[in-house]
Amino acid sequence: MGASADLLVQPYAALLIGSLAAVISVIGYVYIQPALEKAIGLHDTCGVHNLHGMPGVLGAILSAIFASLATREVYQDSFDKLIPRGKASEQATYQIYSLLVSLAIALISGACTGLFMSLPIWDRLNSDELYEDGIFWEEDEEEHETKVPLSASSLAL
Repeated sequence: MGASADLLVQPYAALLIGSLAAVISVIGYVYIQPALEKAIGLHDTCGVHNLHGMPGVLGAILSAIFASLATREVYQDSFDKLIPRGKASEQATYQIYSLLVSLAIALISGACTGLFMSLPIWDRLNSDELYEDGIFWEEDEEEHETKVPLSASSLAL
């Protein structure tokens, strides 16, 4: 929030915004990610969409709202630095435009990367090979053996 707006937010508002971002992130992990994976086959291994994307969009929207509420009386000498265009509503509009441009860049570059990586020139893994290290690394045969954990009774002398 502070990185995108640099506006004064009271501690209770910061806690509320952070809590809302956390809830949105969890909803993304629990409900949205499985739905996206089922609907379009999107597999977000690192959770970038849920951890950075959705809370980032929330932060951009809230920064536009807080920018529109900024007044010269509250910000005094720093108003001209925070609202360089002179009108808070105009600054809020630019915040939303920046969000839309960022989303467009992310969607277009993500789609291009996805299309490029799905070309048949790449040796794609089957779903049962995704988490197998042996495909990429030489492994000793003994690593594949199942090891039985020692119990406390087997260690007794």
